[in-house]
Amino acid sequence: MTSPAGASPFCGAEPVRAGDLRRFAARLAPAGFDPKALFPCYGMAETTLFVSGGPAGSGLATLPGSADQPERVICGIGAAGQQLAIVDPETRERLPEGRVGEIWVAGPHVGAGYWQQPDRSRDSFGARIANEDGPAFLRTGDLGQMQGEGLAVVGRLKDIVIIRGAKHHPEDIEAAATRAHPALSATAAAFAVPQDGTEALVVVQEVKRGHQADPALDLAAQAVTAAICEGFGVRPFEVVLVRPGSLPRTTSNKIRRGACRAAYLAADLARCPAAPEECVAITGGSDG
Repeated sequence: MTSPAGASPFCGAEPVRAGDLRRFAARLAPAGFDPKALFPCYGMAETTLFVSGGPAGSGLATLPGSADQPERVICGIGAAGQQLAIVDPETRERLPEGRVGEIWVAGPHVGAGYWQQPDRSRDSFGARIANEDGPAFLRTGDLGQMQGEGLAVVGRLKDIVIIRGAKHHPEDIEAAATRAHPALSATAAAFAVPQDGTEALVVVQEVKRGHQADPALDLAAQAVTAAICEGFGVRPFEVVLVRPGSLPRTTSNKIRRGACRAAYLAADLARCPAAPEECVAITGGSDG
């Protein structure tokens, strides 16, 4: 959460969660913080950073949660001079307001491509919306939906977890896991693995510092299972507890779900067994 001096605090880089922003505002309220100064936003390097946010002073706005999806933060309106579309990633057709699809962006702020990667650049930067005469778009790989001019970011397209035909966003599952027990940190990774001819859900969850030897860790794993069952109607095949700071991350500090999944499948996860003091780290795995 950063901003120029005197400006609204930009809330981006990681999934923006309504509960986190409300807790932040409540914690700083005694110091005179105005919650309308919160500035949820969305961007990426390929768009020279900014895609949507604001307007300044509007504070937190959300899409209400329901039985089958959590509350989602609206990350502002699209930047001036760009085109923003929600597109079906398979048919490449534009989707109406309220439908979840891939976020596509076009405008002068979008880069020309990836350095010395023409094939990847053509696929990502040269996308066209089906049945429309318009500019080439950047396929962001992120999922989102529109409410009016506001954009709500849902998750990553490649990370969708499909269990018994139902699609689940790992960010939502991870948020539920991290809130399930006070011994658990705010860092988790959720992904699907093959199991008996179908896909099964695995959740790898970091433990808070100072809690590796907590005798209640077995209850923490049970609490994660219960929270996911209740919230998503899916029972995890396994919940793996690991040491704080041990999940693989990118250079920008994002969790590498692919690396976590690869480590799990390669049996490179050193699990936390019945003795909680033996809770150890993930090793190995490729970038995800």
